Amino acid sequence: MKKIFLSAMMLMSVMGVKAQMTPEAVMGMVPTMPSLAEMIRYQKEAMDPNPQREMTQPRLYIDFLEALKNAREQADEQIKRNVGDVVEHKTLKSKVAGTNYTVQQIEGMSEAEQEQLGKDIMKKKLGSYGLSQADIAKMQSGNMSEAEQQALANKMMQKMTGGMSMKDVQFMQNMTDEERAQFMQMSGLNESTQAKMREQKPKLQKDAKVTALIQEMIKCDKQAKEVTDKYLQMSEEVRAAGRTLYDRDYRPQLAQWEAVKKEALAEGALSEKYTQAEKPKVDAANRKFDNAQNQIWKIDCAFYEKYLPTWRDNLVKKMDLCRSQLLPIMQKKKEITDKLYSITKEPQYASGAVYPFTAATAYLDTPEEIEQYSPFDENN
Repeated sequence: MKKIFLSAMMLMSVMGVKAQMTPEAVMGMVPTMPSLAEMIRYQKEAMDPNPQREMTQPRLYIDFLEALKNAREQADEQIKRNVGDVVEHKTLKSKVAGTNYTVQQIEGMSEAEQEQLGKDIMKKKLGSYGLSQADIAKMQSGNMSEAEQQALANKMMQKMTGGMSMKDVQFMQNMTDEERAQFMQMSGLNESTQAKMREQKPKLQKDAKVTALIQEMIKCDKQAKEVTDKYLQMSEEVRAAGRTLYDRDYRPQLAQWEAVKKEALAEGALSEKYTQAEKPKVDAANRKFDNAQNQIWKIDCAFYEKYLPTWRDNLVKKMDLCRSQLLPIMQKKKEITDKLYSITKEPQYASGAVYPFTAATAYLDTPEEIEQYSPFDENN
């Protein structure tokens, strides 16, 4: 019985590990990429001028990309089930700012109820500034004189500061700290202002924490952009280097053999109609043409033998960039977002769990470029 119990516990533990979806698990879903030797052989065979040549692995890239697509679909499904549904539930249970209602509750309201709620929120907010219903109605009417606007601003200032008027604030603008403290003490403002500050202290502390976290979030976003910009540039930089290499070391040789091909064509190569007397000349021209074609093929093969390792290495480096640089940034962003949610309970901070998976899926998507290595456009 004891053995059965222990086996059951171990099974439950293993199942729990398998059910847990992590960014690392997503990255581990990448199928084995074509090897460098396979890629070089595929390119050589694809360029071979011999029409009788059969490809050793004609589906090399097709099979890999299909496996990669299946892995991405499985990852998307598991991310949605393990992360997306949790985020959605968390969002629906979030409190809408300025209310005691959750997103789910507000979504269940009628349009008229939502409109009324919006008005109530505005009244509550303006009421916190010491404005009466009459004041609010006057503001909404848009028919306030300059004097009335000044009086209203003064009323709001006194409410927010614990008794200081706009005149008091203006009067103290050019004072030293010592003069300002003395003025507040003599006018009785010191005690009321301190009382207001004590009243506002929890909110001010909360706001300070939120502000600090948002600043950290901005830093994360800046770092993520720097990494992403680098990621997006890497492949084109490799292609540009490939074009430079080709133009410098291989194109001059190719030009020589292209000239030989033109000579062979002028001498009768590929001719379909010729006399028996012309046959030896045409056969020689064909051999000359075929040899030039074969030399061009060898030069192209030499280029790709040198270029393809750089391209494949580029993909590996891009994947490592996602793992070693982007993932830690996104994990940090998740931590910050989760803290913001715990403080505010606002829906815009409910999706922290998603961020690390953006790095993981970028890692998983990168090998899609495996066959996009050509450094040439259609005109080259």
